[in-house]
Amino acid sequence: MIKRKIRSNAWLGYAAFILSFPYPLLKIYWTLGGNLGGGQNFGHHSAFGEILVFGASALLSLALVQRWGRIFPRWVPFFAGKKVPRRIFIIGGWIAACMTAPMGLLAIFGTFMQALGLADGPVRFDGNGLMVSMVYGGWMLLGIALGGATWGYQQQTRASCVQCGR
Repeated sequence: MIKRKIRSNAWLGYAAFILSFPYPLLKIYWTLGGNLGGGQNFGHHSAFGEILVFGASALLSLALVQRWGRIFPRWVPFFAGKKVPRRIFIIGGWIAACMTAPMGLLAIFGTFMQALGLADGPVRFDGNGLMVSMVYGGWMLLGIALGGATWGYQQQTRASCVQCGR
């Protein structure tokens, strides 16, 4: 029953995959000169770093729920058919979850405090600020989904107990 429940949580990995895209897409839009959501303050920065980090997040999300996250595919030289070291994805997943969820929570909290007039935020509280807060708030959902997918991966790939066989 537990195995079935863990497998049914694969949707968390796919949700994390989808949630890996709004932030870098917004940054690409701003890099190309878009100004919706505060892009006029973005300047001439590149979105290269965001694309790399969130691209890695998207791949990690899929690796946690796909077969190639457990066994190297045939096309991978020298490692084809061998087990993927599970620590890579477990450590990476927990680090990513622990970094994105609090950042998203801070964005939501900051927007809430700004809406109440209790704090001044770096983004004006208007349509643009709300959009940016929603995109950053998506980080919280990304962190939760990555954490759930990582936990599921950790449970599925753990070794059986030598004494009891579970």
